[in-house]
Amino acid sequence: MKRKYIVAAAVLIVIMPLAVLVSCRSTAPYNEQPPASNSEQPPDFESGQPLDSGNEKLPADFIDKHYMTPGLELKLAAGLADPDPLISHAWTMINRDIETYGQFTGVIFLDAEIIRLECTDRFEDLYDDRVIEAYALEYRLKPDDPSKIGLVDATSFDAEGWLLDTISMGRPWLIAENREGEISVISSSHPMGEGRGVPLTVLYILMYRDLEMGLNIAKLALASIRYSINYHKDAGIIYFQIPELYPQPEAFDIRITGCENGETGTVRRDFLAKENAAKNWEAGGVYRILIGNADYAELLMSVSLPGPEGELMTQEINLLSYME
Repeated sequence: MKRKYIVAAAVLIVIMPLAVLVSCRSTAPYNEQPPASNSEQPPDFESGQPLDSGNEKLPADFIDKHYMTPGLELKLAAGLADPDPLISHAWTMINRDIETYGQFTGVIFLDAEIIRLECTDRFEDLYDDRVIEAYALEYRLKPDDPSKIGLVDATSFDAEGWLLDTISMGRPWLIAENREGEISVISSSHPMGEGRGVPLTVLYILMYRDLEMGLNIAKLALASIRYSINYHKDAGIIYFQIPELYPQPEAFDIRITGCENGETGTVRRDFLAKENAAKNWEAGGVYRILIGNADYAELLMSVSLPGPEGELMTQEINLLSYME
């Protein structure tokens, strides 16, 4: 699929999507950085080259002009050279937005600032030697003339004329690894809002990366199923999804049992037993459990996969907790 230049330059998305809401970092130093030289800029996220290396050929319809004030140039250079990888990566994204709008519309940006960089989700049990963190990122840009930008690609402005949302996919998250305080950014992405969308996006990114490295992703796949569970109260249905990236969906062993309270006692129910017996699970497939208005004393889901050494890895899930 062809993408607009404005989306390709503005967004750093590596294709892909348990959560503890917690604020992990202070926002104080984001916009008050000492000047830094361009030689200290971090490498380009996609090409691995310095941002000012000239290694990318610009489209013919780009506007060749200066598109930020000297003061903003200094602020941007300081942000790109910040030793905190989260802050420097955030300023890399800001720089791309400035370049994109400046080159396509001729707008000159007067200022830019990060207004939120907050850890919203931490995943402590996906790996033995690191914690995965998801950071919500929000920033704003001050154009000299907002009318030059207009409402292109679902942009929005605040009351003071600062540009907020720069693309239709919303505001980005940074996905990072934390190894005993040493943080490295894995990717940036645009999950569909907070909630289940963030962990599912994170797990998708991790599965994609680990598959490329030839690693076993059983633990990630089990976590993905857990986060995919959703209860539709009006319909009385519980949904879950088999991870699209898991290469052997037939390896899943999924057992769902319930004890329904009846007039004469409890009745045992088995759900999707035929699918599990036939190992007929499909990658990316969405499956449903019809609960209706029944009263269940117990509703359990057990999901198993072979681990890295052939051992059986199992996750037990209390489905009643999703119905509360």
